Amino acid sequence: MFSAVRKEASRGHSSLRDVFLRSLSTASPLLDSLPLSKNADSTVLVRLPEQLWGHPVSLSSQTVQSVTGGRVSKIGVVREAFQRHDLPAPSLSNMLKGLSDRSVAVHASLRDQHNRVVVDEYACGPDGDYHLISNSTDLFRYLHGEDVRVSFVPHLDGPFNSVRAGSNTATRTLKQSTNEVVMVAPTAFGFNPQAAQDNSFMNAEAPSSGVTETVLKEFSALYHELTEVAGVKVNLWQHSGTHDTPDACFPNNWFSTHPAGEALGGVAQPTLVFYPMKCPNRAAERRADIMGFLQTKGYSRVLDLSGAEAASPPKYFEGTGVLVNDRMNGVAYVAISERAHQDLAEKWAEEMGYK
Repeated sequence: MFSAVRKEASRGHSSLRDVFLRSLSTASPLLDSLPLSKNADSTVLVRLPEQLWGHPVSLSSQTVQSVTGGRVSKIGVVREAFQRHDLPAPSLSNMLKGLSDRSVAVHASLRDQHNRVVVDEYACGPDGDYHLISNSTDLFRYLHGEDVRVSFVPHLDGPFNSVRAGSNTATRTLKQSTNEVVMVAPTAFGFNPQAAQDNSFMNAEAPSSGVTETVLKEFSALYHELTEVAGVKVNLWQHSGTHDTPDACFPNNWFSTHPAGEALGGVAQPTLVFYPMKCPNRAAERRADIMGFLQTKGYSRVLDLSGAEAASPPKYFEGTGVLVNDRMNGVAYVAISERAHQDLAEKWAEEMGYK
């Protein structure tokens, strides 16, 4: 209710209506936030001051209010899905502009599948912080769900002779073994010298700078097929050079998920498994933000094998990089190697009810 918001403003907070009006003002724009409506419970799209490379399960009130200018009930954090990690992120004002209540102009370049933008939605909780309620939603799907009219324009300084956004999403019968996955975009993909020491399939020469761009285009095309054609929900993350995880786009090596009833009932309860990795920069892919998110997905059991990295001697078992699972019949196939220790293979099979 606006009365409640105005009361909040009198205690030193800006009302959502004030934020909305300022965002439409050319004199004092809020470049990193865009309210979608003047209603008190409307979502405010924001660009956070620091790149998070994914969607943490909570954000502090200080972080949010630094970009909204006041307390709001919901925010949608906007991030590029496939931009290289070492390129500067564009401001929100270079992507969207508010036209009126529940009407925005969007830069036409964002329709390109390689320039996809996703939204992570957070709601303000009783503790004042903001907690994740949905993630990795395509920007246009998100705006449609918020009943926001979208106009595509070649530039955002007007005039806005535009085309109304439409949906050309193809549908087909879902044929995947799951309808929800985790993906890490290769935004900082590169040659991994640690893995190359004993991986004969890797080229010893560091790739050219153009390889990352090529891989990102291939990855964005895959993302498009999964989300727009197959209808798969993708929980999307990114990584940067500071993570020092050049192979982060292969998260299946360090975790796997298993629903109750898998393997002819061998998996008795929903289970999340973490695996020990041979290379330190592969082990570093087990990021706290991604692990925290996974543990919000309803897995009542966590089987953590990663401690075997510190054993003497260390043992490794790199997830579905070394495992081929017949989930229906409870049969697992493993080729024993430096990255697939027999002791851990047997332990995994026993714990998971496989043979």
